[in-house]
Amino acid sequence: MPYATYAARGVDPATLGWVSFWDDEAPQRAPVRWIERTREPAETLRLTATDSTVLRAGIRAGLGKGLLPMCLAEGDPMLVRVNPGPPALVRTLHLHAHPDTIQTARSQATMAWLRDGFAAVFTPRAAAAQRLAA
Repeated sequence: MPYATYAARGVDPATLGWVSFWDDEAPQRAPVRWIERTREPAETLRLTATDSTVLRAGIRAGLGKGLLPMCLAEGDPMLVRVNPGPPALVRTLHLHAHPDTIQTARSQATMAWLRDGFAAVFTPRAAAAQRLAA
């Protein structure tokens, strides 16, 4: 899943602090490491959350700039991408399934649906196409 840095439309990202993912159970996940490497010492961390929709709301409100999944942010007219070019971070998503249920028709159908529709929903081009169609 590609991620990029976004800020509220009409706000200079250089004047903003950061919003960031944070999970006490897994503090070293890729988005947290990326923010810690990217953030300048003088840039404050204004908001942390475990959910990207909370971070998006903070960014939209002008609390700070932040890393968001491109599928969530590209179609949002209240957000602008801070850096053009390739995604800042690409994460691999994993589906964890219980061995007792992985062969059930329901599990197989769900996995096939995810596999078939993933690119259409989660890639930046798909988000841009959805925005243009709206």
